[in-house]
Amino acid sequence: MLGCDSPLRPGHVNNAGSKVNFPYELKLEPINRALVKFPAGKNFTTEAVLGLLRTIPVGTKLFNVVVRPQPGAAFEKIGEFNLASQCSYSMFADLRLTFQHRRIEDDLALRPEWNQLVKDWCDEMR
Repeated sequence: MLGCDSPLRPGHVNNAGSKVNFPYELKLEPINRALVKFPAGKNFTTEAVLGLLRTIPVGTKLFNVVVRPQPGAAFEKIGEFNLASQCSYSMFADLRLTFQHRRIEDDLALRPEWNQLVKDWCDEMR
């Protein structure tokens, strides 16, 4: 589930003057899992993985970005990730890039109308 933070809180106004809303769920769907094939049963060094990733042509579509606007809703495509340049090492990515996972309760506190939808959806999934 996507945990929100201050720029995505309901009621926040972005630079264009529009209110920003956040989806219940965000997912990256691989477009072509066969772009890089890792032989089974081998251990790979970082250099070996980067070497394989460098074979992906610049401009390749990697992922569709889809969101579920609210609990139980269907996924909707909102964009895609394309490879803008050849894969390379990055000190920032290696040392500083992190993704914080948040508890769903944080989102539900901001979107209380989702509480019953979440309960109903979870009950249906059992």
